[in-house]
Amino acid sequence: MFASKHHVPPGASFAARGACAGRRPMADDSAIGLAEFVRTHRLRAGLTQEDLAERSGLTVDTIGALERGLRRRLYPHTAAAIADALVLPASERADLTDLARGPSRKPAVAVPGQPPATAALHNLPTRLTAMIGRERELLEVEQRVLGARLLTLTGPGGIGKTRLVIAAAESLRPRFPRGAWFVELAPVTTSDLALKAIAEVLRVRQEAGQSLRAALIDAFQGEAILLVLDNCEQVLNCAPDLAAILGSSPALTILATSRSPLHISGEQEMPVPVLSAPNERRSGTFEALAGAPAVRLFVERAKAVNPNFALTPENATDVAEICSRLDCLPLALELAAARVKLFTPNALLARLDQSLALLTGGPLDHPERQRTLRAAIEWSYNLLSPAEQTFFRQLGVFVGGFTLAAAEACCPPELAGSLDVLDALSSLVDKSLIRRDTTRYGSNDDHAMVEGSTPPIASFEFEQGDDGPRFTMLQTINDYARERLDASNELESAATRHLIWCQELMGSAAADLEETAPVSALFRARALLAPEQSNLRAAISWAVSAGRAPDALRLAASLSSLWVPAGNLRVSRRWFEHSSSTLAEARLWLEQALALPGPGLEALRADALYGLGRVLLFQWEDPNAERGYAIRAFKESAEMYRRFDEKAGLARCLIDLAFAQFDQSELGPASEAFEESLALAEKLASHSVRGWALIGIGRIAQSEGDYERAAELFVSAYEAHDAAANLLGTAAARDGLGLVRQAQRDLSGALDCFEEAVAIRRRVGAQSGLATALQRLSVALGLSRQPERALDLARESLLLGQRMANPWDIMNGLLILASMAGLMARPTIAARLFAAGEAYRARKGLVNAADYTAIYGRSVAAVSRTLGEQAFATESAIGAALTLDAAIAEALQLGPNPPEPPG
Repeated sequence: MFASKHHVPPGASFAARGACAGRRPMADDSAIGLAEFVRTHRLRAGLTQEDLAERSGLTVDTIGALERGLRRRLYPHTAAAIADALVLPASERADLTDLARGPSRKPAVAVPGQPPATAALHNLPTRLTAMIGRERELLEVEQRVLGARLLTLTGPGGIGKTRLVIAAAESLRPRFPRGAWFVELAPVTTSDLALKAIAEVLRVRQEAGQSLRAALIDAFQGEAILLVLDNCEQVLNCAPDLAAILGSSPALTILATSRSPLHISGEQEMPVPVLSAPNERRSGTFEALAGAPAVRLFVERAKAVNPNFALTPENATDVAEICSRLDCLPLALELAAARVKLFTPNALLARLDQSLALLTGGPLDHPERQRTLRAAIEWSYNLLSPAEQTFFRQLGVFVGGFTLAAAEACCPPELAGSLDVLDALSSLVDKSLIRRDTTRYGSNDDHAMVEGSTPPIASFEFEQGDDGPRFTMLQTINDYARERLDASNELESAATRHLIWCQELMGSAAADLEETAPVSALFRARALLAPEQSNLRAAISWAVSAGRAPDALRLAASLSSLWVPAGNLRVSRRWFEHSSSTLAEARLWLEQALALPGPGLEALRADALYGLGRVLLFQWEDPNAERGYAIRAFKESAEMYRRFDEKAGLARCLIDLAFAQFDQSELGPASEAFEESLALAEKLASHSVRGWALIGIGRIAQSEGDYERAAELFVSAYEAHDAAANLLGTAAARDGLGLVRQAQRDLSGALDCFEEAVAIRRRVGAQSGLATALQRLSVALGLSRQPERALDLARESLLLGQRMANPWDIMNGLLILASMAGLMARPTIAARLFAAGEAYRARKGLVNAADYTAIYGRSVAAVSRTLGEQAFATESAIGAALTLDAAIAEALQLGPNPPEPPG
């Protein structure tokens, strides 16, 4: 026993010390108990192995083998000799006799109040399924336990804390002479009951008048022992008792699991992470998906219910997506895997929107709280105070995380006076219902361009903003919070507060998103908004679905400045990773907002139509159709602005309308719009509007061959934009002037202008427009007999065009590189690239850039003469049949050092 009527010394009754009522020992438990019994009593008697061998008449080798656990049984006379040599009292002599018999063939039967007749040095539950994907965490637990008296594994329900702690205890058990003892605390709710549960497992008895805490302190004296406490979250009130026991029991080490740390001095907390899964877009291969721990767990559990299930290249992506949707939470994966008895992975994935209802039916030998995902989360929810429960529900309205300021803004008024939001968040973090978000948000692929790298496919990320730490929920917990929010009839009020917060967030960033904002302000605004993209999407989705036309229009219009990459920083890789799909979504929200009925909304509709037009200009699936649609949206917006005399809105709308018309070769209407915007600029005293109007008028003059007037207009435009501190405007003015100088055969002047235009765009980190500027500079360098740098910049421009999915940049990039291939005496590749570029132009309905028409024509003719008519036709047919990716890849191979593809 660990304690009896009198304090028991370290070597006392190991048969009792190994007790766990009703447990059948493992095969070698008896051998370990026998070895430990002999070694402990020998040391207590102050004897060496040689001394004991001499006293008992046995050899030193026999004693050594016995203490190393190599002897499972002893002959009765050998056991008697050792008992005599150690001068054991009758009770301990009986214990040694029991141990000497070896493993029992029948389960040990425990008699209440008496030790069992075996000496198992642990009662760890037997694992019936393999632990998958936790090798790193298991090693960390083992390492940290050896340097800590109390290690608490924390995490939400279903993350696998218990399974991990049992595996660690099994591995660590040989390091603890008095064994490893598992105590399940989920059924108890008070400190007294927790201590009683520990005492029952260890068979500790109290002396008369002795507290249970004191009895446990007595019992834990002596050699090292490991105590495993599972599910401590609802008995945190026992922390002071555990602290006292630990402080008085240097031999004791506690390994605990809890959804909340115990907050005891000296406690080390180890948050258990979810299982890892590969990013399917990055790793992609079947082997990488199959090797991911989350996928491995899903497959293993799926095979248990459906032996015919197998991971295949056809279903691997669906399985990986299931894992991602379920946050790679082990319990959720196991419950989902059980459904492959009924559903294919694809069908299961389609049903995961109702994951809390779907993920039920866990094994009956699991605790009830682990048989459904909802029950696992509800266990933690029920441990919260009523105010914390209300606050937790409100957080269900966030998507993709939130800051302290956001949580405060969305806190319901009834809690404002009674709840400290920071304290509440800390409590929810402690209880593993929310967690600190360590994601580094944002990615500006052009940061490296400031340093002039080629190609500019590099990235950096923003630190979390000035609003303090960011918090997030596992998706399954977020689903539960939102479910409770809806059940409490609080969803509408919470969603309204969330919508208002999103509108205020966009309002606070609006000025910094303007093209005239300082670069530092633009970076700051994008850094602020990058993490909130999912919240913004959720807010506009709710406003549209709820029919709140004013809110939907206002938010959609303000978001258009974030959605459109024109000249701005592509800060958020998550937001712009697939720019075409993002812009398609932006168009959808704007169209849905504009379709909502409501009176007195003309001003908001004008802004939303202007935003729609800008989005359409950058949606390039069908460029001609989308530009035509954009022109109609701009015209309708302009008419609305005129009706309520909104001059600033009208001026900016006319600028975009005119440039769209110019690109469609509608020179007359474009000229009228530019002239009207120039007149408005004078009334508004707007240098920026004046600068863009002058650039537009200059482009028309250039297209008509009036180079002198065009040059004057571009110089004036540069001065206007410089006065407005509009760097992108100054770059555009230099672009125009460079084209004029090139047309006038002033290559030196053209190079100066194009170099400045490129440098400005690199400086502000702008991607939109940079590829075109690089192409102009590349052509000028080629004409100036600087082929190496010309080739580098041409390839860089094609990479950017591919990344932005800009059809004009792709087409021109292919044709420019085709011309360079001809100059490099590679006519075969040149012919193929010319044909590939022409085929792409025809598919997209594009027009060859007037800036390069003469150069292009001369290059094609030269290549055709070199190859001959028949060979040129043959290679052109091959080029025309190339896929776009294949054509781009071939173009990028020109030169000695091909750039890396965008990643």
